[in-house]
Amino acid sequence: MEKLFTLEEQQRKFLLAQQSFKDGDYHIAEPLFRLVIESAFQHEDYDMYVSAMVWLERILINTSRMSEVYPYIILVNPLIEKYGYEEIKERHELSCIIFNAYNRIGQPQEAYKKLLCEVSAKGYTDLICTVANNLMYYFVDIGEHQEGLRLYYQMKSLYEDNTTISRMARYMFWIYSFELLYLNKDYEECQRILIWLKERDIIVDSFYFMYPICQALLEMRIGSIDQALIYFDDGLAQTVDLMSIKFELNLLIDVLKENERYKDVIKYQSILIDLLNEHYDFENSSERTTIIQNFSRQFYESQLYVDQLTKVQNRNFYEDLLKKQQQVKNYTLFVLDIDRFKLINDTYGHAVGDEAIKFVADRLKSWNPKHDISIVRYGGDEFIGLIPYGYEVVEEDIKELHNLLMQTPFEVADIEAFPLSVSIGIAHTEESYQLIDQLFRVADAAIYEAKVRRGQVVVKEIK
Repeated sequence: MEKLFTLEEQQRKFLLAQQSFKDGDYHIAEPLFRLVIESAFQHEDYDMYVSAMVWLERILINTSRMSEVYPYIILVNPLIEKYGYEEIKERHELSCIIFNAYNRIGQPQEAYKKLLCEVSAKGYTDLICTVANNLMYYFVDIGEHQEGLRLYYQMKSLYEDNTTISRMARYMFWIYSFELLYLNKDYEECQRILIWLKERDIIVDSFYFMYPICQALLEMRIGSIDQALIYFDDGLAQTVDLMSIKFELNLLIDVLKENERYKDVIKYQSILIDLLNEHYDFENSSERTTIIQNFSRQFYESQLYVDQLTKVQNRNFYEDLLKKQQQVKNYTLFVLDIDRFKLINDTYGHAVGDEAIKFVADRLKSWNPKHDISIVRYGGDEFIGLIPYGYEVVEEDIKELHNLLMQTPFEVADIEAFPLSVSIGIAHTEESYQLIDQLFRVADAAIYEAKVRRGQVVVKEIK
C-alpha cells in the first residue's frame, strides 16, 4: 500500500502541527496530527503514532470535545509505557487528569499537584506551564481562588521572564490569572494584565473571545456598564462553544443584578437558559444515551483497572487494593509467570511474546473455580491470583491450573506449537490475619524458589 508520507515528510508535518498547536492554531494543527497518526501507523512508527495521538488528545480537550477524548486515552494507555518518551508520558497523564476532573473521578487536585512536582523536577518548562495553567483553571472552576492565587504568584516570574514558553501557554496563564485576581477584587492587577497582553501581542486567535469577555468583566467594575456589554457581546460573537464561558456569563449576570439592570439581566439569563437547555437536551438525547452506555463514569473507572492486552485486572487494581491495606485470613495469593519468557521474546519477537501472555491470561480467566477470585496482570508475564479462601479449599484447583498450562500446547500462526512452562509461588494464611502486601512478598519469594527448577509450584504458609 502506498504510504501517505515518507518518514521525513511525516516528521516535518508533525513539527508543523506541534508549532501550530503552541500558537493556538488548532484548525491547522488538528488535521495535521490526524494525518501524522495515519502515516505513522502505515510505517509502524509507534513512537510517532503515540506522540501524535497525545497531542491530539489535548486539542480535543481544549475544544471541549470530551466524548472524543476517551477513545484516544484508551488507545494510548497500553502503548504509552513502551512507545512514549518521558515528556509525552507526562502530557498523556495530564490529559487523563483533565478527563478525570471533568467526569468527577478520583482526586484531581492532588493529581495535578503531583504531576506539577514531577515535571518541575525534570525541568520541562513548557509542560510545567501547561500543568500549572490547568491547575489554575481547576481552582477557578471549583471556586478555590486563594489556592489559585498562590500558584499565580509562584509562576508569575517564570511567565514574565521566559519568552521561550509557547504563546498559547502564556495567553491562557494570563487569562486564568485575570479571573483569579478578579474574584479577589484586585481590579488594578486585572487591568495591568489586559494592557500587558495587548502590548506583547500574546492574544491567541482561537481563544481571542476570552480577551473581550475579560475586558467586559473589568469594565463592569471600574467603568461603564454599557461599554462592558459591548465588549461582552463581542466575545459572545466570537465564542464557538458557549459552555466554555458559562462561568463568565454568571459573573456578568451577578454584576447586572447588583446594578439593577434587570432588562440586561433578562437578556443574558435567556442566553444562559438556552445554553443550559441545549446542554440538558443533549443530556437526554439518544446520542447522549449511547455515549453514556459506552462512556459512563463507572465504565471508565472499570477501564482504569483493566489490562488492555489481556483484559484481566491490571496493576492499578492491585495497588488500589493495597492502599486500603486490608487484613485478611483464610486467604490464598499466588504469583505466576512464564519460564524463560525472555527467550521466547528473543527467539520469536515481542508480538509472539504478547500472544504467550494472552494465552496464559485466557486460561486463567476460563479457569476461575470461584466467582470472587481476581486475576491481575502485575506486569510483563507475571500474574497474581487473589483468592479469598484458605489454601485447602483451592489446592486441587491450583494444581489443575498448573497442569493445564504446562500440558496445553501454545499455538500461534506460522510457528510450530510448543509447550509453555510456568512457575507458581503461593502464600496463604489460615486463621491469622495478614496484609495482602505481606502475602504477595512471601508468594514472590516462593516463585523464585519455583523458578530454580522451572515448572514448579512452591507453597508457603504465613502463621
